[in-house]
Amino acid sequence: MDTYIVYIRTDSSNRVLEINSSAFLADTEGWTQIDEGWGDKYHHAQGNYLDGPLYTEDGIPRYKLDRGRVVERTEEEIAADLAAMPEPEPGPQEQMQAAVRLARMQAPSLPDAQALEVPELYDLWAADTAYTEQYIVRRPGGQLYRCQQAQTSQTGWEPENAPAMWAAINQSNAGTLEDPIPAARGMEYQSGLYYLDPEDRHTYRCARTG
Repeated sequence: MDTYIVYIRTDSSNRVLEINSSAFLADTEGWTQIDEGWGDKYHHAQGNYLDGPLYTEDGIPRYKLDRGRVVERTEEEIAADLAAMPEPEPGPQEQMQAAVRLARMQAPSLPDAQALEVPELYDLWAADTAYTEQYIVRRPGGQLYRCQQAQTSQTGWEPENAPAMWAAINQSNAGTLEDPIPAARGMEYQSGLYYLDPEDRHTYRCARTG
């Protein structure tokens, strides 16, 4: 019957990192012999020699070499290793969530032209909500409004119905007959510019600022 030698590989703190058998190791440099025998325990030492898994669920070595013998590490030793582990790097989903949070924090300070490029970053206007000056909200259809004075919103004071409190954010149109500005309720109209009525799709020239 063949006799097999059991080897382990440890780190500088004598924590057992690997265990293997002479049946599978062609080069034993860097390995330490701890036992020998016959049967599956020694032949397939990787999964049969120790009483339990080589590592905890957190990836901490469960065994150490102590005076030539492999013994289980104490709970305190394992806990110390776990506490010393670096925080895991965020995965793609966590990175995306962080990017969205950052974008939403920066959204209120965006110039109007940039805000119009990312309307999805802004919350839909809602009643019974406290809004601070310069806060930007979105209305169904994507029109953005900037708060002109701090307020607690209420039904009937929707941005398009309260131009004194909300200013429609204009799209970056030239205001010419060829490139009219889409009109929106609550918008301040400038004399001499052309506006596109969203209901009848006709273009009108503003005769008076207001």
